[in-house]
Amino acid sequence: MKTEKKQNEIDVRMQIIFHNGKITDTICLGSHFGIKINGVRKKDSKSFLNVIQEKMYESEK
Repeated sequence: MKTEKKQNEIDVRMQIIFHNGKITDTICLGSHFGIKINGVRKKDSKSFLNVIQEKMYESEK
């Protein structure tokens, strides 16, 4: 994902934490749009948001 030039804050509504024992990665998603990965603002991606939502719904089944 491409990094946004303007590193402003987002209205975080969802936080996903990946931890494999050595490395921890954090993804924050905003209420409408806005993505931060490890604290760095990334360009919005509807396809990325769709993948995250699909994985969340799969885990609920």
